[in-house]
Amino acid sequence: MVRIRLTRMGAKKKPFYRLVVADAKAPRDGRFIEVLGYYNPLTEPPVIKVNEERALLWLERGASALGYGEEHPFEGWSMGEVLSG
Repeated sequence: MVRIRLTRMGAKKKPFYRLVVADAKAPRDGRFIEVLGYYNPLTEPPVIKVNEERALLWLERGASALGYGEEHPFEGWSMGEVLSG
């Protein structure tokens, strides 16, 4: 199964995240298939940039979007809101 999820980058206490397409069994910061964009929570307001065309292509191919537990930066947002940035 393929998922669209965040992978953590940046220095200690200064995170930013890449939105990537990865196999569900791969580790959080491990191997990925493609980078779709990024999320920077440290700016005000937080910045989300996504390649909409590629993200929609992966969703059409059956990738599940943002497979996280209870808490993630896009909590309560629809995929359309995330893609529109």
